[in-house]
Amino acid sequence: APFWVKSANTVTEVSLDRPVYRPGEPIVLRWRNAPGNRWDWIAIYASRAGAVAIPVRNQQRIWRYTGSEIEGEFVVAAHLQDQGGWPLAPGHYTLYYMQHDDYEPLASAAFEVIK
Repeated sequence: APFWVKSANTVTEVSLDRPVYRPGEPIVLRWRNAPGNRWDWIAIYASRAGAVAIPVRNQQRIWRYTGSEIEGEFVVAAHLQDQGGWPLAPGHYTLYYMQHDDYEPLASAAFEVIK
């Protein structure tokens, strides 16, 4: 069984391939130093300019489980139309990494969709 050891001061991080997108453009999300729990997940929430969205149950625009991976990448694109959140409309958004099916974020990153 594979396992990993992290330093006690290791912090989970999320990032995007860039800070600004146009509607319908693929968005590359990345995470690293994650706990790797079975039900860890990433989610995108709408937010106000200069503010961070507060993760609220069932208010996420798009989400996916991380597959217990401590490091990974996921492309948000047209294949997510089944969730009803794609394409993202122009506005401000926050990407979150959340642990084990909970709504307490371990990491976040802000981005914008413009016309």
